[in-house]
Parts: sequence; C-alpha cells; structure tokens
Amino acid sequence: MERLSGAQDLFDYITEKRRLDEREARVLMSQVIDTVIQLHEAGVVHRDIKDENIVIDVDTKQLRLVDFGSATLVRRRPFTDFDGTTSLAAQFSLHRKQDFRVEILGRKKNLNLE
Repeated sequence: MERLSGAQDLFDYITEKRRLDEREARVLMSQVIDTVIQLHEAGVVHRDIKDENIVIDVDTKQLRLVDFGSATLVRRRPFTDFDGTTSLAAQFSLHRKQDFRVEILGRKKNLNLE
C-alpha cells in the first residue's frame, strides 16, 4: 500500500477535531460499511476494525482500512474464537463461545454464510 501524505488514523483525526458533525460522520461511516461489505464479498473478515485501523486522507476524506493481522477468510461454520483488540471487545465475546453476527444498516447479516 502506498503511503498517503496528509493522512492520519481516524482516532487522531477525531481527537484533533474534537467533534464530527453528523454529515461528516455519516459519510465516513458509510465508507467503513461499504468497505466491510466489499471485504466480505471478497471472502475476507477483518476482525479488528477500530478507529486506529482506519486511515483518513484529511484532504479528500477518503478512508482506508489497514492492519489485516487478525483477518481471516470467511467460512461457513460460526466463528467461536475471538481475535482482535481485547481491550475494546464486548466482555460477553471474550467469555462465551458463540456465533458472532453483525448488524449492518439495521439488518442482521450473518458473516458465516450459513
């Protein structure tokens, strides 16, 4: 991946701005959701999406998802193990084996392709 000049991770971007207006937050989150859907369609699950793993070009407001160290291929059986940043994880996901699902745009989408 090329290095972007004028880019920073989303955590730093939001910290510096102190606040995003609703329109900008909507545009940025829409890019994140579109990226996750594209990854899933390509057969990849990132498994560690957080603001530090999203890089923003501050001039164009284009986002890039980075750090695929926890990524894996989509599989038909449920994911029962946790991989990612444990300090940011929901506690229930660390203590129980379960079928992990996500909600995208108000509809449940099973990432296990059952």
